[in-house]
Amino acid sequence: MRKVLLLLFFSVSLGFVSCSKDDDDSTEVILKNQMIYEGRTFSIDSVFIEDYGINDGQEEDGTRYYNYDFYLFGKSGDEALNFITELYAPLENGDTFRTGTFENLSKTNIDSFYHLSFVEFKDKDLESDTGNIKVEGQGETYTISGNLTLENGESIEIGYSGKFEIIDRK
Repeated sequence: MRKVLLLLFFSVSLGFVSCSKDDDDSTEVILKNQMIYEGRTFSIDSVFIEDYGINDGQEEDGTRYYNYDFYLFGKSGDEALNFITELYAPLENGDTFRTGTFENLSKTNIDSFYHLSFVEFKDKDLESDTGNIKVEGQGETYTISGNLTLENGESIEIGYSGKFEIIDRK
């Protein structure tokens, strides 16, 4: 009888542990080096960053930003898709690019992280209208992800993690 009760106790305890809700409520799914556009998946096969450095006071209030432009090039069969995002991170205690979540320029306060993003596909050259870009990492290795709505109402989802060639444009 004692063994049955002990077994029952451990079974119930295991149920509580295995069924407990994760602390992370995020439903964000990171794509594995892919972009999804027009219902098709494009494998990202080439990436680089253009480092433009400090953008001194171009904003009305004199806010200083560090500018990295991320380029992601993908293919699906014979079709190519290019994604370019200009990321501006406000300077804080240093003069290097900071990672974070970048809001669409048209939807943000000027003193926060912001982006301007573009999609080039076939004869389309579209700017993003809404959505955020999240960047993590340092040096040459970054993870970039986002889900954006473009100016024509279409959406693009991106996800890439790996090493980027960095081109100095300062």
